[in-house]
Amino acid sequence: MVLFAILMYALMGLAFPFGKWALQCTTMLSPAYVIAFRMIPAGLGFIIYHFWTQKLANRFRWSDLWFLFIIGLTGVYLHLVLEYWSLKYLDTVKANFIYSLSPFITAFLSYFLISERLSGKQWKALLICFVGMVPIILSKNVGEFGLASFAAFSLPELAMLFSTIALDYSWFSFRTLSARGHSLHLINGAGMLIGGFLSAGHFLFFHGFQLFPVHAPINFLWLSLVLVLVSNITTYNIYSYLLKKYSVTFLSFAGFILPIFGALYGKLIYGESITWHYGVALFFIALGLWLFHKGSVEKGERAHL
Repeated sequence: MVLFAILMYALMGLAFPFGKWALQCTTMLSPAYVIAFRMIPAGLGFIIYHFWTQKLANRFRWSDLWFLFIIGLTGVYLHLVLEYWSLKYLDTVKANFIYSLSPFITAFLSYFLISERLSGKQWKALLICFVGMVPIILSKNVGEFGLASFAAFSLPELAMLFSTIALDYSWFSFRTLSARGHSLHLINGAGMLIGGFLSAGHFLFFHGFQLFPVHAPINFLWLSLVLVLVSNITTYNIYSYLLKKYSVTFLSFAGFILPIFGALYGKLIYGESITWHYGVALFFIALGLWLFHKGSVEKGERAHL
């Protein structure tokens, strides 16, 4: 089962360099267009597949529709618009490391939303990993210079951070709908479709109607196809399946392995440098993950490595 989690994050790591590449293929560098182009067809495909293979098992309540809207708004639209915008300025390696702050965010959200508490050892693990992230935040890419900042964070770093918060928040709505017996394909499809239309509205508002504002169509099309296969189909479904076995907090914490793949892909695709900051961060992350696992075992949780 843990191999599924490793595979999921290995594939998820591809979304950063490939998403950045797809964005560079558009004439306006518009994240909203890239998202709408990918999410609307993928969402429709999921919904059609659901109704082709099974009937609507549960009737939707008004609150269910609200949860679907939250998934589309936060898990697709806000998450990806902010992520793709930040990728204009950040190295994909740094983006991966900021994304791996997800466990801290999920731990706090779990505490306030579902009263899920962590043991003292697990909180120490989170603190260790946070210390390891400090050198990454303090280091700056060339693309970040000259941009506004808040405290030690540049705007692209903050955008990536809020992108991660939006995604983590959406998984609580996803888990609620899944617990009510709704199909994973239907939830995923509806969320993608809603997020895709919100992104299309964003693009139309700021840029007007343009059917295909792309200067490298072949690259854009195959990159979009890969992103659909990797992010929309494979990783979404693996994550949805693992949510039935593990807690949101544990799965987010396992995401600390994501920067390993992110660094590899960034080096291979963009030739990005891997400085000592990333080595220090990986050491603390590995130590924190081991400590968090020990805390999980002591609490008797099902999550294991």
